[in-house]
Amino acid sequence: MNWIDNVKKNIFPLSIEKYSLHIALEEWYFDHMEDNIEADSTCQLCDHFPIRYKFLITNHITKKQLYVGSECILRFEDENYSLKDENGNFVDNDTLNNAKNIALKTMLLDYLRTVDSLDPRDILEIIEKDKKLSPKMIPMFYRPYKHADDSMKKIMRKYLKVNLRKNVNQQQLHDFIDNNEWQAEFIREFMTTQQIEKYF
Repeated sequence: MNWIDNVKKNIFPLSIEKYSLHIALEEWYFDHMEDNIEADSTCQLCDHFPIRYKFLITNHITKKQLYVGSECILRFEDENYSLKDENGNFVDNDTLNNAKNIALKTMLLDYLRTVDSLDPRDILEIIEKDKKLSPKMIPMFYRPYKHADDSMKKIMRKYLKVNLRKNVNQQQLHDFIDNNEWQAEFIREFMTTQQIEKYF
């Protein structure tokens, strides 16, 4: 069975339209993404296994939902079909990347909210707004980082960034390097390659 036949087999029973895939897809919209860390899910549209990132599509008429892999969503365009988001915009690679960023950052914020050692909560607001943290703030994440699984550590390294543009922040880093080696090494985990080359 080819890809299109597989898609029809899985989407028609959940759609009002039963014959035209173009028409059936107009009933569906891209909703959001969930991170399936175990990568133990199957794409409910084409039956591909395994998928790591599950993109939810919803039928706005029947309210049925399917978890779909990113390759499957992007393949619609290759096959001259289209899928839209809930605002009516065509779904493309940028849409999926944006959904992935939102989902991963939400996972990070949810995880950090469960950790008692994070105070003040203003730090979470800084992360939510995609701002960088001063070197002095980074050690506050030592405990949550230490207890996180490998997947969450990777997410933390992606979203916790060090601001070294201001002189005061550069001085903070130098103070850590001179006086507190383990904290300096921990801060280094969240620095870019260029920052490490310049300051270490």
